[in-house]
Formats: sequence, C-alpha cells, structure tokens
Amino acid sequence: MLNVKMNRDPLTRSASIAAAIVLAAVTVFVAGFGVSAQSQFGSVSGTVLDQNNRPIKDARLVLSNLTAQTKNEVKTDAEGHYQFVGIPAGTYEVMFESIGMAYLKREGLNVVAGGDVTLNATMKIGSLSETITVTSEPDGRPLARGYAGARPADKPDPCAQSLAGGCIRPPLKIKDVRPQYPAGSDGGEVNLKALIDPTGLVADVGVVGSSDPVLAAAAIDAVRQWEFTSTHLDGQPIEVNMNVHVTFRK
Repeated sequence: MLNVKMNRDPLTRSASIAAAIVLAAVTVFVAGFGVSAQSQFGSVSGTVLDQNNRPIKDARLVLSNLTAQTKNEVKTDAEGHYQFVGIPAGTYEVMFESIGMAYLKREGLNVVAGGDVTLNATMKIGSLSETITVTSEPDGRPLARGYAGARPADKPDPCAQSLAGGCIRPPLKIKDVRPQYPAGSDGGEVNLKALIDPTGLVADVGVVGSSDPVLAAAAIDAVRQWEFTSTHLDGQPIEVNMNVHVTFRK
C-alpha cells in the first residue's frame, strides 16, 4: 500500500546537488577499490614454439602453486600464445604438454602483485620407446623381418605445407631384428638408448643399465640393425631418441 505520509514533492536544487556529490563519492570509492583489487594479482604469458621455431597450437599449460595447492590451466592459440590472468602472488611451476613433444617443466616462477611475467618455451620432440622379451627357447619366428630389396622412399608429408608447429609424422619400423639369447645365460634386463638419424637408420646405441655385459652386447647387436622410415617434424626429417628395454628370460 502507498504511504500517504511520504513526501513525493520533486527534489529541490540543493537536494539534487547533495545527492550528486554523494553518488560521485561512492563511484570514486568503488573505482578505487577495483584498482586496489586488481593490483593484488599478477599475470603470466608467453609463446610456445617447437624446435623449428614454429608456434604450437593447443599446447596444454598447467600453472601450479604447491604451497597454496592451486592449479590453473590454459591452452595456446594458433600463434602459440597463452596467458594466465588474476594470479595471486607466489612461487609457481609451469608444465608444458603437447602431443608427441617431450614434457617441459619450469620451476621457481615468481609472480608478484601487479606484475606481468613473460615465460616463453621451446618444446622438443619426444622419445620413442620399445620393449622386447627374448626367451631361451626358440619360438619359430625369424630373427630378422622387414623389407626385401630397395629401401622404401619417404612419402610426401602434408605437414610441410603448414606454418603451424608441432606437426609430427612418427617413424615406422621397416626392419626388425630380434636379439639372440646368449647360450648359458641366466637372463636379465638391459636398457638401451639409441639415436635414429633423419634417414631412419640407427646411428648410435648406448647402454643405460644392464646386469650382464653379454646380454647388453646381444641387445646392441640387434638394435643397430633396426631401420625406420624418417621421423618428420613440420615436414622436415629429424633425428629422434629411442629408449629400448630388453628382458632376457630363461
């Protein structure tokens, strides 16, 4: 119901001026509070490239504060750019992830109130992995399998026509040689690290860990004979590392 005692006469000029002054004061206070709140936070931004200096789209970045137990996640745009905004002051670590690329972590990133941190990153292609089990009993399979005659030529790579980075064509094994089980061995584990050159040939093999040098020699002799199609990044042949785990089981 209407209040009949309420004064509904128009505001006088002096009352209007007073109201305007009060409104201005409130507006200034609110605006000042907004600036103060924004200054309590910082930002982190940058660009993610591959080893050919091309931008990687949709790379996933996770910004973590272990002390505060917080995580923020963003993805890069078509130019490889990313930005975290509204980040409280503190010390952070950043994890960079992209399909086919090696994980990259940056630690000890200090964000200060009102500060803008620039953090760029270059991601490299990841390593291949292969696991083999060799038994002392023959299984009827040939020791060597693969192409016969001339080595197949590389097919055209559509990634070569793109300006985007992180475009990978993985290698395909075209010649496989299984290690031979050394006579009299009780078995064991061998870990190797190999380098596949841009043509797909195994350029180098080294022992990372082994309980028996005889087993290691048998594994190396086989892996050296492996052949692959070329690994491509952005349409260009590149070398790639490969980790090989061999189990010799009696």
